[in-house]
Amino acid sequence: MGDIGVPKSWDRLGDTKWYRVETSTKKVYYYNRCTKESRWEMPDIGIPEKPSSDSAGSISADDLNNFKSLIKELNLPASTRFDEALPKLLFDSRFTRIPQPERRRVFQQCQRDIVRESSRSIGEIVKSYGVEVDNSNNAKALPVKRSRGDRLTEPDRPGIESNAQRSRKPRIEVQSRESLAASMAHNAFMSMLHERIRMPFLDGEIVPLDDDLLQGDPRAEGCSAKDRKVLYDKFVSEFLEARLALFDQKLSNIGSEQVSSSLDEKAELLDDFNLLLRQTVCHHDGSLEENLTRIKSQLRNDPRLGVFREERDRLVMQRLSELESEHIKNRH
Repeated sequence: MGDIGVPKSWDRLGDTKWYRVETSTKKVYYYNRCTKESRWEMPDIGIPEKPSSDSAGSISADDLNNFKSLIKELNLPASTRFDEALPKLLFDSRFTRIPQPERRRVFQQCQRDIVRESSRSIGEIVKSYGVEVDNSNNAKALPVKRSRGDRLTEPDRPGIESNAQRSRKPRIEVQSRESLAASMAHNAFMSMLHERIRMPFLDGEIVPLDDDLLQGDPRAEGCSAKDRKVLYDKFVSEFLEARLALFDQKLSNIGSEQVSSSLDEKAELLDDFNLLLRQTVCHHDGSLEENLTRIKSQLRNDPRLGVFREERDRLVMQRLSELESEHIKNRH
């Protein structure tokens, strides 16, 4: 079969426990979540592998609107692909109401609709902004005109007002274009961050924005260094909020028995690792750090060394301290 790859997308087959899984190498297999069975052929569960031609008509308008609201809440970049957004959608009921064969198509259509709505909103804001500025400037200019009324004839008034409006119009248009250009530059920069940065955290700390990451991308040139920092902080905050929301969704779908079972397995692994240390680790001269490095090298092929890093190091240091205390006691 060659390289199978890793699972990239999961699509549930109707109301069954079977899932259609596509891997990173474009291979497709079927997996039963209850029995843990995997097979290459589609299971005989009465669901056709190809979507029917009338499946799109079975989606209600309410389900479509709810699904579009879900995508808006996630604030996904316009360039986000369905497979990238799937982990955030998988456990939401607004997503599962869409028939499985239509989910990718409906997601792409909703993304296009949201982009068009956003473009119209920006145009309306710019137009409204220009009208408000015109009204404000006209209100300020009218008292001046009235104070000169004794020197102006009625036919002169419309001409003076229209001249004032014409002189202000280019300035308002420039301000509107600058505001729109800045908004588009910010959106493009945020889109680039979503595309290029998969994880902005390392060991619990925020990773600073790497300038090398921005080289050669025109979307980074439209923002100043100060705006980049503000937008990156916003990106990190939104990323963290999305991950916390996803964690809450997944946690709510895990039964208490499974959580307790996972904790029991962790405690059992730690007990096994502690027993391994007592059976294999002996006292050696040198500092605690040197002995810690030596033990990691000694046990590097043991799979238990790679799990629960903080607890693992704590158990190793605890064992080394016990051996040091026993060595000092025996020496006296």
